[in-house]
Amino acid sequence: MLNHPSNDLMKQTDSDHMLAGEKFTNNKQCELVFGNGSKICSYMPTCERLWCSWENELSGCKTQHMPWADGTECKEGHWCQKGQCVPIDRTALKPQNGGWSTWSSFDTCSRTCGGGVQKRTRECDSPKPKNGGKFCTGLRLDYRACNTHACPNSRYNFREEQCHEWDGQNFDVPTLEPNVRWIPKYGAPVADQCKLMCRAQDKSLYFMLREKVIDGTPCTFPEDSFDMCINGQCRKAGCDYVLNSDAKLDQCGVCKGDNSTCRPVNGLLYPGKQNSVHKVSADNSMEFHIPDGATNINIIHTGYTKDACFLSLMSGNEIIFNDPKHPTAHSSKHRLFAGVRLEYTVHGPQERITSTYGRPLREKLTVRIVRRPNNDKNCNGQVDYKYMVPIHPFGNTLSNAIYSKHENEPYHHPHHTQHVSHHSANSVKRHQHTVSSPPESPYRWERTQWMECDQQCTGRRRRTSICLNTDTQQEVSPENCHHSVKPQDMYESCNTECKFTWRQGRTECSNPCGDGYKQIEYLCVRLYPQLERKEEYVDDAMCAGILKPISNRDTPCKGSCKNATWNYSSWNKVTSKLYNLPCSCSDGTQNRTATCLSDLNGFRIDDEYCEAKERKEVVRPCDTEEQECAKWVTGELTPVATCCFSSFAFLHAHILSAPTYNVLAT
Repeated sequence: MLNHPSNDLMKQTDSDHMLAGEKFTNNKQCELVFGNGSKICSYMPTCERLWCSWENELSGCKTQHMPWADGTECKEGHWCQKGQCVPIDRTALKPQNGGWSTWSSFDTCSRTCGGGVQKRTRECDSPKPKNGGKFCTGLRLDYRACNTHACPNSRYNFREEQCHEWDGQNFDVPTLEPNVRWIPKYGAPVADQCKLMCRAQDKSLYFMLREKVIDGTPCTFPEDSFDMCINGQCRKAGCDYVLNSDAKLDQCGVCKGDNSTCRPVNGLLYPGKQNSVHKVSADNSMEFHIPDGATNINIIHTGYTKDACFLSLMSGNEIIFNDPKHPTAHSSKHRLFAGVRLEYTVHGPQERITSTYGRPLREKLTVRIVRRPNNDKNCNGQVDYKYMVPIHPFGNTLSNAIYSKHENEPYHHPHHTQHVSHHSANSVKRHQHTVSSPPESPYRWERTQWMECDQQCTGRRRRTSICLNTDTQQEVSPENCHHSVKPQDMYESCNTECKFTWRQGRTECSNPCGDGYKQIEYLCVRLYPQLERKEEYVDDAMCAGILKPISNRDTPCKGSCKNATWNYSSWNKVTSKLYNLPCSCSDGTQNRTATCLSDLNGFRIDDEYCEAKERKEVVRPCDTEEQECAKWVTGELTPVATCCFSSFAFLHAHILSAPTYNVLAT
C-alpha cells in the first residue's frame, strides 16, 4: 500500500497530441497493413488511398482502400487530412467538445388510453465533437406518459391486440393452420419481456413477431404490474402510468387512493349443514356471486375433497377453475380474467381463490360449492369469503347478492349491514337497493372520423370516441364521461392493394477484386399482387412488423475485378532456330508476355479474372518482308599433305549473308 507508481499512465504526454501519421511513416503504414517488406507505391496519388508494393513495383501495387493516416507527410509543408494533402495547420486540430441541441417537440402518443408514451430527442451537434473533443453527457431521448386514463372494457389487453394483428399468418410453417390465431407468450426471460413473443393458440410453438412491442405495453401481465416497455426496455412506472413513479393502487383500486371509496363484503357458509346451505340444483351444490368492480377477492374453503366437496369458479358458461361435472385432482393454477389475476391454490384440506390486490374485476363471477351426489363422504367444513366493493357516488353501496329460490329455505346473510327482505314463494329475484337517479349530464361519448391508415400497405385504421360537452360541442377530458361506458374503438382494413415483404438483396463483395466475403442481406420491398406494377424497394422500417430472415455474415465471395485488363510486355528480338540469326526465314519467332492486372495501373492478379477479356497474341513469326536469306555455299577442294601413304582434300562450306554475302560462319 505504501508503493507509489513510477509512471502516471493517465497523464497526457506530447505523443498524445501527435497524429497517427506523425508516429508512423507511409512505409510503416504499409508494413502494418500488408506485412514486413511492404512500402509505399511511388507512382500512385498521395493521401487518398494507401497503395503499397513488395520488393519491385513492377509486380504491381495493392490497397485496402483506406487513406493515408492523418498527419502523414505528403510533400514539404503539407500533410494528409481525411484523404487530402493540405498545408500543415495545427490550430485546426484543437479539440472541440460537443454540445446538445434544443429538445424536439414530443411525438404522437403511442396509445389512446391505458398509459401511452411520447418521445422527444436532441442531438449532440451544437457543436459536434471533433479532434478528440468530449461527447455530450446526458440523455438523448426523453419520454413522458400520455393518455393515462383507463381504457374502456375491452376483450383483449394491449399485448394481445398486437399479437392478434398477425392472426391468419402462418409464415408457411407446416404445423400451423392457415387461420392460426396468435396470443401472447408470457413467461419469457427478462431480456425478452419487451419483444413481441406470440404463441400459436392451442400449441406450444411461439415466435418473435416484432423486435419491440409498442411503447407503453406492460412488461409482464398487465394485471401484475404497471411497468411498461419503452424502446424495447422495461421501465418502472406507477399506477398513474408515469415513468419512475411510485404511485400504487389502494385496496379499492384507486390510484394513490386512501381506501375510502370502497367497503368490505364478507360471508361464511356451511355447505355440510342442510338447513344452512343455499341449494341451487339437485346435487345440493350452492353458489354465490361476486359483482364486477370487486377487488381483493379472498375465498377460503376448509374441508376440501376433490371428489366430494370443492370450489368451482365460473363466469356465465365459462369455467375458470374446476369443472363441476368432471372433478379431477386439483392443483395450484392461475388465470388472467376480466382485468385481474385469479389464483387457485390447494394445501391439504384447504383450497383458496384470490385476486390481484387493488385490481377491480370487470365481469361478474359465480362461485359454486360443488357437492358430488352418491358420495359417502360428507361435505363438512366452511367457506369464508370476503372482497371489497366500491361505494356508489351517491352514497349507496354495490354489494353481493345471493339468489333466493324458495321461501321456506333460509337465506344466507353476509356479514354486512345491508337489509335483506324475503320475497313471495317461487320468486327468483336479486335483492336490490333504491338508488337515486343522477342529474342528466351534458357530457357524452361521440364517434370521431376515421383516422389515417396505420400502415402504407395492409394496415388498419381506427375510429374512436371522444368525450363531448353537448352544450359547447367541445371535446373535454374523458373523465367527464365516467358515468357511461366508452364505446369500443372500430377498426377496418385499409391500403389492401399492396403488402410488404423481405427480399434477398444484391450485396457487394468486400473485396472488389479477388477473395473476400459478403453479407446476405434482406431488403424490404413493396408488392402489388393485384396490380400490374413492379415491386419496389422501400425503407426497412416498413417491414418492421414482419419476421426478417437471418442474414449470413461470412459468405465467401470473389470480387469480379470488373476493371481487370491484360498488360503486354515489349516484343523480344527476332530469333531463328538456325544459329539464332536475325532472320525471318525458316521458323523464326518473336515473343512477349501477357499479365492480368486489376486495372490499368493496378496490381497483378490471377489470369482467370481476365479470361473474359480478349487476349492479343504473345507469339508471332519473324518479320515477313521479302529478303534473300543467308545460305550454305561450298568452296574448292583443298589438297593436304600425304600422310601414311594416304592423301586427303577438305571441302570448305560457308554461310553467306544476303545481300552482301559476307561470311557469317564456316
